[in-house]
Amino acid sequence: MDARLLARPEALEFTAPDDAEALRGTVSGRRFAGSAYVYTVEVEGGELEVQAGEGVAREGAEVGVAVRSAPSGLFVFPPESSNAR
Repeated sequence: MDARLLARPEALEFTAPDDAEALRGTVSGRRFAGSAYVYTVEVEGGELEVQAGEGVAREGAEVGVAVRSAPSGLFVFPPESSNAR
């Protein structure tokens, strides 16, 4: 079954790049967002945003991205249809 997943940055966390349970990606940027930083991670098929503390990952670093153990902020939608208006 195909679906689209929306994940808020605080629902994700960094793991080791070789974590078999995580998506592997490369940090391509970060921005300050109040009490935390939001890191942009390029993964196969797109990009993700991960909320974490300052200095957790540097640009160009290979990282793993996984869903936090008690996630909130994950939403599943049906795939986009070419017939959608």
